Amino acid sequence: MTNSEQNQLIAEFLQWTPGTNGTYQVPNLYPFTVSAADPDSTGWTETDPEQMEFHRWDWLHPVVDRIKKMEHDPNHMWMGTTLDRWLAFRSVTELPVSALMGHIRSAILEFIVWWNKQLAECPKSPLKQTK
Repeated sequence: MTNSEQNQLIAEFLQWTPGTNGTYQVPNLYPFTVSAADPDSTGWTETDPEQMEFHRWDWLHPVVDRIKKMEHDPNHMWMGTTLDRWLAFRSVTELPVSALMGHIRSAILEFIVWWNKQLAECPKSPLKQTK
């Protein structure tokens, strides 16, 4: 998978809207927001996946945060076996702070591939109904 394809995978996981010509709508100040109550308050800009900086911690940290929040969401309890789900989430959420950026990015990408597989295999997913 190319860097651009990896960035697309992460962008889609973050539910960024595809724009024109293969771009994605990215929050203007990503990974920072002006207000936690209104994260869209800064607007959006279209960015080519090749220009996304998911090799930097400040870009990856919100992805890890999203995965951590999802771990205990009851809407996700249908995914895989209990052990399978636990291992998938823990592969990201239990990484040591000292982990190399490449390891963090790889763990995130592996999780997203697992996540997408779970969504594809469960046609009655509560998550598919909310999109």
